[in-house]
Amino acid sequence: MKLTQSITRYMLLAMAGVLLSACNTQMEPAKKALEYMPDALTALQKKVADLQASFDRKDYRTVLMGAPSILSDAQSVALVAASRAKAAMAALNDQWTTLSSSVPKLIATVKTRVDTLSKTRQVPKGDDLASAQASLADATNSWTSAQASFTDAHLEQAVSMAKSAAAKATAAAAAVNLKLPSPDSAHKS
Repeated sequence: MKLTQSITRYMLLAMAGVLLSACNTQMEPAKKALEYMPDALTALQKKVADLQASFDRKDYRTVLMGAPSILSDAQSVALVAASRAKAAMAALNDQWTTLSSSVPKLIATVKTRVDTLSKTRQVPKGDDLASAQASLADATNSWTSAQASFTDAHLEQAVSMAKSAAAKATAAAAAVNLKLPSPDSAHKS
């Protein structure tokens, strides 16, 4: 009987050590699970807490029976979260590719119009050159920030800043009544 208890205790400690070790070395998968699968992570944390409670009550049979399935669940959550993170990064990469092509062209088009109007003696009625210049400067700064974020491997921030630059350039175009092609017509040509 004493031998069985010693073996059981040793196995429990070994299994707990493996689980703790896995948790400590899996910080990145845990972060991905928190971001992409928060409900599954919460459910997993509840199972671990229940298992810990069983261990604290010295219900070693429950611990031995439950630990393998929790470990399997943790591995599944980590795999799915990694897959979702990869898909999200691919989507951001696609957005960046599109934006890095379109935003500089948009800014250049608006800049040409603003520069042309800046050289005229009288700005056409309804055009707000000062507003366009301010929005264009903001768009240029946002685009520069987007490029810096991309260079620093902050893709999500880069995409966000690029979208902001596009919105500001579009606002500058509207301020000087510049009609821009719709994104759909630009892809058809």
